[in-house]
Amino acid sequence: MLSLLAAAVTVLAFEHVGGTPASARGDRPERLATADPPTVLFVGDSFTAGAGVQNVIDAYPALIAKSARWDVKVDAQGATGFIADGRGTGNGDTSKLIDRLPNDKQAYPDVNLLVVDAGRCDLEFPTDDIAAAMAEYLQQARMQWPDAEIVQILPAFMTASPYDAYPDLLQKMKSNLDVVNGTLIDPFAEGWYANADVDSMVDSDNVHPNWLGSAHIADRLVESFHAKGLISGE
Repeated sequence: MLSLLAAAVTVLAFEHVGGTPASARGDRPERLATADPPTVLFVGDSFTAGAGVQNVIDAYPALIAKSARWDVKVDAQGATGFIADGRGTGNGDTSKLIDRLPNDKQAYPDVNLLVVDAGRCDLEFPTDDIAAAMAEYLQQARMQWPDAEIVQILPAFMTASPYDAYPDLLQKMKSNLDVVNGTLIDPFAEGWYANADVDSMVDSDNVHPNWLGSAHIADRLVESFHAKGLISGE
């Protein structure tokens, strides 16, 4: 593991809301450096909620809060996505991402960076439907937070092997993000799990990241944020 496992930086702030957890840096200005600390909202599903860890402080958003010194907020609900609302899955009172936007705006009116990590629960739907739902969410999010950086993580489970719809969904996501001036992070292209011991990083359900997997995801995301100029070098 990289620095996150040994991080001793105090978490500045970490809030969790929602259902039960079940180009080179030189090409882009470091916009988040203007906020001290910047407010970063992670929106997602059970991966983001920390379904595979014992304590929410071991979920990857909390670990990133330590490493990046960000004021991190989380809206994560298990079994939800851009289409999937999670109802009937035992995850509590859940809803799809776009229906949570009004509450997120009220709770977090000033967001510097929006990180969207969802879509895993939508992969059973046609790719065109997924992309359309993603586009609608991103456009509404852009209207809510016109000055925020928007980062979307391509839906990926903890495997190095892409799913069949990956190439098509990737291109559609790139087009969606171009419209809102957003940034894409692609775990497959970045090789997050290519040389990783995934078996040691998943919970007993063989799906969700355990504390080791969460630390791995956090490390890879921090590397991506550095590469895209969202975290200044030290």
